[in-house]
Amino acid sequence: MALTYTWNFGDGQQGFTGQNVTHVFETAGVFPVVLTIRNAAGGTATANGSVTAKSVTGSWVDLDPHVRFEFTQSGKAFAGKRFGDPSRGFIEEGSVAGSVADPRNVTFEISFDPNPCGYAGSVSTDLNMIAVTRTKSGPFCAQTSYTITRQQ
Repeated sequence: MALTYTWNFGDGQQGFTGQNVTHVFETAGVFPVVLTIRNAAGGTATANGSVTAKSVTGSWVDLDPHVRFEFTQSGKAFAGKRFGDPSRGFIEEGSVAGSVADPRNVTFEISFDPNPCGYAGSVSTDLNMIAVTRTKSGPFCAQTSYTITRQQ
């Protein structure tokens, strides 16, 4: 018997169907989640739960703590600044623009006028680390991969 799966993530977004779905919340918070399963004979089962949605908003540092990031997430987009220590050979500041592709994948560019560096990465399940790999290289893009950690 065929089953249909309908998801309600409690944030007003509609149209999530299927046994496995991916959802990106537009804001941080605690949301009620309802899964309704229907069979061809008209039988229905419902499961209720909740999910805590976080964002990348906040302060982050490279594990080599000479580079710091400040991100502000708005929906699936985030922006901010990257700050480096010039006494250690880093460019002092660059602007960051990025997006959250699904709950744990991000892409972003750091703009060092005039050439941006591009990165893609994945966020840890606790949303406290982002492992990134360079996808677009410019003259000031030294690192090919690194991990940034949220500052508490």
